[in-house]
This record gives sequence, C-alpha cells and structure tokens, in this order.
Amino acid sequence: CSSELGALNDCGDNTVLYFPAGNYRVNTYINGTHNNVTWRGDGMGKTTLSAYGTRWYCGNEDYPTPVPGYTITNGATIGSTSLIVDSVNEYLKANHLVTITQTNPAYVHQNMVNNVGAPQQGHDNTRLMAVTVLVTGITGNTVTINHPLPIDMTNAPMISSWQQCNPVQGIGFEDFTFNLTNQTGNAAMALVNASGCWFKNVEVVGQSSRSFWLQESVNCEIRECYIHDCAGGAGANHEGIDLIQNCCYNLIEDNICVRGGAPQIILGDWGGGCVGNVIGYNYIVDTQTGTSQAISIDDNHGPHNMFNLTEGNVAQAYMSDGYYGGSSHNTIFRNNFSGQFDLA
Repeated sequence: CSSELGALNDCGDNTVLYFPAGNYRVNTYINGTHNNVTWRGDGMGKTTLSAYGTRWYCGNEDYPTPVPGYTITNGATIGSTSLIVDSVNEYLKANHLVTITQTNPAYVHQNMVNNVGAPQQGHDNTRLMAVTVLVTGITGNTVTINHPLPIDMTNAPMISSWQQCNPVQGIGFEDFTFNLTNQTGNAAMALVNASGCWFKNVEVVGQSSRSFWLQESVNCEIRECYIHDCAGGAGANHEGIDLIQNCCYNLIEDNICVRGGAPQIILGDWGGGCVGNVIGYNYIVDTQTGTSQAISIDDNHGPHNMFNLTEGNVAQAYMSDGYYGGSSHNTIFRNNFSGQFDLA
C-alpha cells in the first residue's frame, strides 16, 4: 500500500500503513473497518496528521445499539466464562461484543435527578450493572466469553449482542501527531465496537472537544501518549480520554495530559458499564476549569462502573461524581493527588 490516506480503503486486513515524516492535511472523514491494520508514522512532531473539519473513526457501526437480549439460564456467577442461554440466533455469535446485565441489586441506584445516560435495550435504568466482553465461541446454547465474570450476576441475567457486525480488531496508531486546531469533530479518534485496538506514542493537540472517544470497546490500550492544549477548554463534551460507555478491560497507562480537557481521563461519561479498566501511571496537570474542581480523573459519571483500578498516577484530583448514578468495587491505590488548582 502507498502512504496516502486513501490507501486505507485500498488495503485489506493485516496491513501496515506507513506515513513518512511530513504534514498530511486530511479533509475527509476517515473510517477504518479492516482488522489488524497499523497506522505508523516517524514519531511525534515528525509525522503530523492535520484534520480539517473531520475525524478518524474505527468501527463497523456508528453509535451501535444492542439487539434484544437473551436470557442466561446458567453460569452467570463470579469467575464463569461459560454461559448457557435460552436461545441462539444469527445475532449472537463468536467474535461479537456482548453486554451481560442483571436487574439492579439493592445497592445499585440511578440518580433520579439526572435520570440515566443512553437508555438502551438490555442496559437501561433497571439494569445498570453491566459488563461487556467478546464472545470466543458458541456450542449449542453455551456461550464462551473472553473474560470471567467479576461478580455474580444472577438477578434475571441477560446477554445482548452489539449489532450484526463483528467489532473491528487489532487496529493501532503509533508515532503520530494529531493536529486538531482546524477540526471541530467530537474527538481526534473514535473507537466504537472495537476489540484489541491501541494508541501508542501519539500526540493530540488543539482539539475542540475530546481527545479519544471509546464506546463499546474492550481490551484496548492508550499508552505513552501526549495530550495537551485542548482548544475547547472545559465543560460538557470537552473531556480528554473518554471511555464513554460499555468499555471494559482497557489500559490507560504512561500518558502525559497537560490542559487536555476536563476531566482529562473519564470512565462512563454517559451510559456507564465500564468494568475492569486500569488507569495507571499517568501524569496529569493543568486541568482546564474556572472553578476549584479541576478533576484529573473521574471514574464514574455514568453508572454503574465497577472493578476499575486507578494506580500510581500523579495528578490534581480524583472524583467519582455519580452524576447519573453510583459505582462500586473500584480501587484507588498509591496515587499522588496534589489538590492544587489554578483558577486563572
């Protein structure tokens, strides 16, 4: 394949798209749907992708919705990777993402003032406890998943498949600068209905909204990235690294965030259901805000996020805000939160 942006549509799976040092102007919406494709530049500040009124997007369905759920009749217990369901059809198959839910236990609540984000089939205000995983195989009515359930989910458990398409898998972005000073989209890069994708050694600068948007994404990584000088400032739709809903078992590690949005890292920005994620060893300063709440990391905006680990970060402040509802079973360990804010 050539290094031109149009090569993305010309190349099939298992491809590396190489962009030599230079500044590439991008005028069109870029959507990656091939699996195991790596976009690789020559490094931050050397290979620059400059977006003009567009964004990069990887996924087979924009804003997917789950198909009607199936009842789990056995196996929805802690540690289980094998679930028995009442029926199987074409929507439930291997290599599809699924969300497993149960009716709310007594300690799981929505915020009745703000209602709940993203009410959907199989994940509404009666089923806030949810975990999203990848189906690895189906034999008869037995569904095998790639992560063991982190908790018993025996209150009328259901499993819902995300759309009729397979998730995109194995897409990576490495050694780039994303210059977004002329871009007005909702993120530099969006992963939707994705599995095993990554960003490494990527710089994001000048974004008018978010830096990264992940939705219905599992086993993805954002590592060693530099996110800074968000042009949009603070407030709604100006988060930095945003795992907006149903994002599970992802790794956010060794990133530097300087004026990269507010909060600069957030889980469950809307619909919640973010489980088993690790926010580790990030350096986060100068969160953009005009108040005394310069929140660096927020692990629960939409309910009901659980079993997430926040470890070893150097930052200003941490919050679990509960805007749409509660969270549980999260761990905050060995961080350095300064509590110092610049109100200018």
